[in-house]
Amino acid sequence: MNKLAILIPTLDVGGAEKVVIKLANGLPDFGWEVDLLCMKGGTLSPLILPYVKVIEFNCNSYRSLLYQYSLYLKKRKPDIVLSTLYMTSIIIILGKIITRQKHVVVLGAHNSFVKKLTTPHNHKDRLILEPMAKFLFPRATCMISVSKGLTKEMYETFKFKSGFIETIYNPVLTSTNIKPIKEDSYHKWLENSNPKGYKTIISVGRLVKQKAYDDLLNAFSIASAQKDLRLVIIGSGPNLSSLKDLAKELCISHLVDFVGYKPNPMDYVCKADLFVCSSLWEGLQNVIIESLASGCPVVSTDCPHGPREILVSKEFGLLAPVSNPPELAISILSALNIYKKDTFQTPSLESHLTKFTTDTVLPRYSGLFYDLLSKEKV
Repeated sequence: MNKLAILIPTLDVGGAEKVVIKLANGLPDFGWEVDLLCMKGGTLSPLILPYVKVIEFNCNSYRSLLYQYSLYLKKRKPDIVLSTLYMTSIIIILGKIITRQKHVVVLGAHNSFVKKLTTPHNHKDRLILEPMAKFLFPRATCMISVSKGLTKEMYETFKFKSGFIETIYNPVLTSTNIKPIKEDSYHKWLENSNPKGYKTIISVGRLVKQKAYDDLLNAFSIASAQKDLRLVIIGSGPNLSSLKDLAKELCISHLVDFVGYKPNPMDYVCKADLFVCSSLWEGLQNVIIESLASGCPVVSTDCPHGPREILVSKEFGLLAPVSNPPELAISILSALNIYKKDTFQTPSLESHLTKFTTDTVLPRYSGLFYDLLSKEKV
């Protein structure tokens, strides 16, 4: 079997981490021996299947990771190494240079590089990551981008040669119809057994600046003044306190519930009337794909990158301008009038969602890897 190594910082909850686990669990069926490398494990570790070799370097810095990773290369000699985040992409290129090992290096692009650099006060990435990336990334064999929009951004940013980037969507779904995992998912605003006069909106994601929950709260405040609404936000993060304060300022605390992290948020989403994503930027929002598959209509900001591709402009959901709460409120109210949950899932939507299934995506990864190896041996 050919040996594939995938490097990721941690196995804590995150979109890229979930994608990596699906790749690691699925690619052995295509003839790959998979090593999953990380600085440390995390809450997602139990999801990894026994035949995947997990190697935890138990380090707390990228400098230490480079040292440990270089030792790994000399010992295990993988045929292909795949990174997932921009800093781990730096590591796998430097590791090949240092060890002079002969293997294919594939970079993963899962989020907007430009937006990451332009985040206020992000001096470290601008001073360190940007120059290193522009010098080192072209030395890789190729890059896999998770959306067409992100692919365009990466070509414009790095001036890669034509054909350097392969666009492959994330393997978000195992099928086009998510079967909710029953857990303790009761929420009084999400129970359909009793008639209710209000509509429940839901959102899922870390409580960080990128997700722009302040915009969502402001939009919800506008929309709830015109229609009886409730808002459930699933996720944890550093902005929880400030977001609760904002809800109080807007006098909507009684209509908003921050329920924290949930292992299976789709068990909640499938009961909601509308899913809303208010992000400033993304790479490809897995949670939008999951929401559509669970039968929940979607409104999203038209942020770079992903929503326009997933929703096919407005065919499967509505788009609103980024950082514009009044327009987001209009889209929320419009979607609640347009989309009906009992008729939302259609054959065309199910066909569209096959693009994001493991059955579609895993063969593309494996085929690309085999093609790169064959070219390497010529």
